[in-house]
Amino acid sequence: MYIKKLNFKKTFFFYILAAIYLFNDFIFININTITQYLVFDYLFRIISLIVIIYLLRKKIISFSYLKLNELSFKAFIFWSLYLVMMALIIFFILEEILLKTIPDIHLFNYPKYDNSFSKIIDLTFGLIIVALTEELIFRGYCYSYLSEKTDSIIILIIISSLVFGLIHWSNGITPVITATIWGMFAIFSVIRTESILPSLFAHYLIDIISFSEIIPRLNF
Repeated sequence: MYIKKLNFKKTFFFYILAAIYLFNDFIFININTITQYLVFDYLFRIISLIVIIYLLRKKIISFSYLKLNELSFKAFIFWSLYLVMMALIIFFILEEILLKTIPDIHLFNYPKYDNSFSKIIDLTFGLIIVALTEELIFRGYCYSYLSEKTDSIIILIIISSLVFGLIHWSNGITPVITATIWGMFAIFSVIRTESILPSLFAHYLIDIISFSEIIPRLNF
């Protein structure tokens, strides 16, 4: 009875956490300023962190379940660099090619920063919480949850990556495709290392590169 109840709670909260990110874009597509966007974005992410803390405190899940496991420094560096390199190829080359061939039907564009303060806050605190929440939910939690439901690594990789890609639906078809592809490499790193630390670091780093526009977009 206890195991059945525990499994129900894991399932219930997994769907709650996934739903937060799948449906929050309905709010984002109706806002216009960076301040409004950041307020709602941070609010949703803080709520998801509160849910995760609750699950940990109630021992419904553990740090290991979220794949917050240590790994060797050598493995961390290797997999982090691997994921960053794949992200650069996917988001700065493949995405530009796809944007030329797939109709651009995005519903939402990230608002431009209207002052240096909002930009600094978002590129530090904001992107940290983005990487943390998405890796905890769509890599750590999702991996462990799906591992209890299927023995197929292929199915696990496809489902976890697709769900991660779909949370970008308001940005258009191309971002969904590229996020899904990168998600496959990210979840593969978790499978190999039993840790989300490399994907967490890589996620944060690639977001900084993207949002700070350190690397200009290519025009093919």
